[in-house]
Amino acid sequence: MGRPLLRYVEEVAGTRKKHRIFPTVVALLAGCLVSSSNAIAEAISPLTPDTGDWPICSTESQIGCIESFAIEGDDGVLRAVNITYPAADGPMVSVHCRSNSTNQSKCDVNAQTAVIGRVGPCGFENPAQLVITVSWQGHENRKYKLVIRTGDFESAFSTGNGINATKNEKSESGSSKYTLNGFIDKLQSASIPSSLLQTVDEVKLKEFFETATADSLSYRSAVFVYHASSLKMALPGTSICESVPMKGVWAEANGQFRGFSLQWNGLENAEPMKLNFEARGPHYAFGTTPSENILVPARIRVFLPKTIIEYLGYGNGEFNAAAIGVTTANNTQATPQITAVSDGYVIDLGIAHYSSPDPVFTVLNKNKPKLETATTTVWSENNYVSQLPIVKRPAKQLARNVVITKSSARTSISFVTPSSKIRAQQIVSYKILLMSSGVTQASRIIASSAGKKISAAFLAKKSKTYTLKVIAKTRAGYSTSWEGPLFNV
Repeated sequence: MGRPLLRYVEEVAGTRKKHRIFPTVVALLAGCLVSSSNAIAEAISPLTPDTGDWPICSTESQIGCIESFAIEGDDGVLRAVNITYPAADGPMVSVHCRSNSTNQSKCDVNAQTAVIGRVGPCGFENPAQLVITVSWQGHENRKYKLVIRTGDFESAFSTGNGINATKNEKSESGSSKYTLNGFIDKLQSASIPSSLLQTVDEVKLKEFFETATADSLSYRSAVFVYHASSLKMALPGTSICESVPMKGVWAEANGQFRGFSLQWNGLENAEPMKLNFEARGPHYAFGTTPSENILVPARIRVFLPKTIIEYLGYGNGEFNAAAIGVTTANNTQATPQITAVSDGYVIDLGIAHYSSPDPVFTVLNKNKPKLETATTTVWSENNYVSQLPIVKRPAKQLARNVVITKSSARTSISFVTPSSKIRAQQIVSYKILLMSSGVTQASRIIASSAGKKISAAFLAKKSKTYTLKVIAKTRAGYSTSWEGPLFNV
């Protein structure tokens, strides 16, 4: 199941209000909210910035601050702006870090305890988040460039509206710098009846937007920046954690409600990655009547870096509209447009106008046919038994029906957890390591129980020699490891 990557925002008369999350998103968080009144003492790096509003940088070494801001003037030229003392009718800039952990004073991405947040099988997700707002009333489409020093907050994924490009640069010291190239967006909003906001009736809310006319305008760009911890998640139906290869991705839309959630199905899936959008907005444009039939234009875009496209098996010139899919909830026609830029591809989902299209964006896996047709078995063993002396053996049997396979770019292992009548010898977890020349290349930790099928897959580079090492841990706390044979992919 996917994960919500952005709180809903209601744009009404130029103000920003938190909107209650729809039931579909609440379901994603069900059972995952935790609270703690006792903060756990954790080591804080000197590179960890403070929470709250970030000031202008005053020294070369300062972190958690705005290094520079420039915005397009009437002549189309970007110029630096004094945002410490902004003009009353000039652009406004805000950079804010908010913490979801019990440590409310630091923008700590390594925090382990939550006030509100998702603590799933892969740990505490999204402990801290950056919120950037740039506004300039009446100045639609003015481009801007913002550079902030984020310390050990390494940005991985950005969502919101008014985004043209993002970049994270990490120095040798471990400190990062985030650059946002954006534009002032004109957002059209409709006043929602309080009865709909109180009940959050999704069906009635959709019906409202299908006939609503925009009654207010705001000019702003609101961007939410997520750390790499947001991209670590379990594959559907498993406790196998993978870091989703989406660093540098951004998604933006100009709806009144903009919600994004990510679903990662793993590289063995024909559709490894899905972005689900909650894109809602009034149907008819501001200053018009329904009889005029002038609709609010929709803009929903995603940027995919070249690294991700290559990861999914596409070579130069191979990534095109046939590689992606767009479906909508209200059968709105979508005609995706792909624009190649220097470091990747900007995909406009091709949604023409608003009501409640709620598009789902997928990227097809070009490697998938190769994985299915070019897989060979490296090794198989019906019963794998520990070779330790009987008095030291933590478990009589470590695995059943072991199979290791390889393909052109990956290797996989599967086996079944054996059962034991002796409680202390029951295996409760496995750690699986992909090794090359004695160095761990990747690893998975998987909880286990008797009779459970265990599987793990790893990317592997060609012309390298690998082995898979498995460490079994019993209920009594003993561990035993075994290794498969050496092989090349």
